[in-house]
Amino acid sequence: MTHDLPPVAVVLPTWNEADQIGRVLASLSRQTVRPAHVVVVDGGSTDHTVSLARQAGAEVIEVAEDHRGRGNQIAVGVASLPREFDLVLIAHADMEFPPDAVEAVARAFAAADHLAGGCLGHRFDAPERFFRALEWFNRLRAVWGVPFGDQAQFFRRSALETVGGFPSQPIMEDVELALRLLRLRSFVALERPVRVSTRDFRRHGIGGAMIRYAVFLTAYALGGPSACQAIHARYYAHHQMNKHINISSSHSIPGAS
Repeated sequence: MTHDLPPVAVVLPTWNEADQIGRVLASLSRQTVRPAHVVVVDGGSTDHTVSLARQAGAEVIEVAEDHRGRGNQIAVGVASLPREFDLVLIAHADMEFPPDAVEAVARAFAAADHLAGGCLGHRFDAPERFFRALEWFNRLRAVWGVPFGDQAQFFRRSALETVGGFPSQPIMEDVELALRLLRLRSFVALERPVRVSTRDFRRHGIGGAMIRYAVFLTAYALGGPSACQAIHARYYAHHQMNKHINISSSHSIPGAS
């Protein structure tokens, strides 16, 4: 019976995601078990992300500049949740959840009081064989307890707090979260894959995207959380500037200069 299941809250970080946020919030509204609470943590969007999130019924937190960056924003969202929301599912703006995703998370926690966290898995929105192979590899990595954020991570707050809580860092928070959950030795990889965008691969090319991920992981392995700020400043500031330019161009008057 679904009414006996524990509540699951969703935290969704955003920055200029007006073209994506409607789909992820719609997929959350269609769940067989609705999220108990959805909080969108916005990092200074200049498009309609915030208004669209509010129209969809989500709570919206707009953070100051020193709290921006995906991981920092998630940490703010988690900290804002009332204590009764112990179970948290992290969403990304380019995800679409299967209709029983939240129910599957709630049932996993209800079946095992010791469960610290897990992930849902993912499937890319592209037909190429490369992405099927990457899904297989990522699934294997998740089974071993190290999923990435686009595999829809979830966790029990009370358990995570025993190993430092949710990592407040601008990027690579998904890796750090997985490593902290590994220390608790209680993780599950569910077979409820979310549909995720291949936009990074389209933007940078498959080779470029894979090289970028490898550089990030290597830098993090060598420098740990202290490397995150440098990585974020080096790459994401440039990426956000380009994204802002693209948004401004798309809203300009045709023929204007």
